[in-house]
Amino acid sequence: MLKLAICNICYIDEYTCVFRDYYYKGTYNTEEAKEIRKLYFTKLPELFSSKIIKDWNEAGLQDTLGARIRYLQKWYSEICEKYREEIKMEKTIIKNLACCKDKIAPQFGCNDNYYKKKYRKSGKYKKYKSQYKYKRPRRRYYIKNTKAKRPFRPKKKITECPCFNCGKLGHIAK
Repeated sequence: MLKLAICNICYIDEYTCVFRDYYYKGTYNTEEAKEIRKLYFTKLPELFSSKIIKDWNEAGLQDTLGARIRYLQKWYSEICEKYREEIKMEKTIIKNLACCKDKIAPQFGCNDNYYKKKYRKSGKYKKYKSQYKYKRPRRRYYIKNTKAKRPFRPKKKITECPCFNCGKLGHIAK
C-alpha cells in the first residue's frame, strides 16, 4: 500500500480500484485505517493532492473511503468541466480578436507574437527521377514478346540449295 503511486491523474479510476482492493484486503484497527485513508489523497500528484486535501478539510464530510472516493471523482469532474469551459472561452476569444482591437487601448513597443499564415510558392518543387525506370513486377510464367522486331533474313530459293543426301540443286531430301 505504501509503494502504490499515481503520477498521471488520467489513471485515477485504476488507482482508485487498486487502492480500494488493498484497503479492504488488509486488516487495520481504527487509527491505522484513518492514516491509510489519508494516504488516498496524499498519493495523488503534488498539485492535486494539496488542493484536494484543503477542499476535503473545508467540506467536513464523514471520513470513510467511499466518501473520499466520491468526493475525489466529483472534484475531478468539476475541474475537467472548468478546464473545458476555459478552452472554449479561449477559442472564441481567438476567433473574435478582430473585434477586440477597437475596444482595447493600444500598447506601443510591447512584444506581441504575430503569426503569419503559411503559404506555398507555386512551381518550386523538385521532380525526382525514378531509379528503376524499366523495372516491372516479376512474372510467374513466360509470355512471348510479340512486339520485338525480328531481324530480316531473306530466304534462299530452292533452286540454289543443294540436297544434303544426293547433292543435286533444287532437290530436297525429306
